[in-house]
Amino acid sequence: MAVCRGSGVPFGGLPETTMAEVRRFEKRWTADPKLATAVLSSLPKDAVLSRGATAGLLSFMREGQLELSVFHYSAAASACEKGNQWQQSLDILSSMSGRKVSPNEISLNAAISACKTGCRWQKALAQVDQMPRTRVTADAVSYNTVLSACEKGGQWQVALGLLRAMPARGAQPDRFSYSAAMSAKSRGSQWQLALRLLGAMSELQVAPDRVNFNTAISSCEKGGQWLLALGLLGQMQAARAPPSEVSCNAAISACEKAGQWLEAVCLLSSFPELRATANTISCNAASSACAKGGQWELAL
Repeated sequence: MAVCRGSGVPFGGLPETTMAEVRRFEKRWTADPKLATAVLSSLPKDAVLSRGATAGLLSFMREGQLELSVFHYSAAASACEKGNQWQQSLDILSSMSGRKVSPNEISLNAAISACKTGCRWQKALAQVDQMPRTRVTADAVSYNTVLSACEKGGQWQVALGLLRAMPARGAQPDRFSYSAAMSAKSRGSQWQLALRLLGAMSELQVAPDRVNFNTAISSCEKGGQWLLALGLLGQMQAARAPPSEVSCNAAISACEKAGQWLEAVCLLSSFPELRATANTISCNAASSACAKGGQWELAL
């Protein structure tokens, strides 16, 4: 197992090809610190997955008389994000203060993203809340990542509170912000709130895209609101967000759940006009709607 000089910190998870890169550039790091950043940025996923490998490599560089900067730590944090090692990423951030290195947007956003990937929405939220203390302004990317983490965790109330707080914190929500918040509400069957958010986008001059509409239609489908789902489908053309198979299938499924077989069949027949391609999901949903309505010939 490879060990950092004098520190006893192992990073045996690094493959021989990566170690070859380390040895190749080691003597040149002090003259050109960018080489060290390049090595950290190029860490393969399987190397980062070895617990402590990235932190060990940082120690190795430091003991090689390289003065580590925020760029090195940011590259290391990004490598941890790539390897789905959220705890390592947070540990690297924590070690920066001990070395009197201030984090920047890249290192903090990498840690937040790692927490999102690791399904640690609380940790991601804590990082964005602490950003003002480090004199780093959280941007839309920071908040959108936390919103996505909340969406994965089904925390729609937290997502809504964060979305509302963004303007006061100097970050304007964009369509990705709304999409993440709406998706969180969709998981919680909060179709009313999803529709309110879609309406709020227009008021704030944020143009909703296909993903935003799809999320809202899916929320209506889960909430049994077939008429609203069809209405949203009609709005998509006017909003220059043409419906996709996902949009149409969600609307057909909403009709199927409500037993509205005629609307389901009409929508299926209008796929060519909408430039959507019917698939197994579309046909099965329409067939099921017909069966529920006693239209056995159409169902077959």
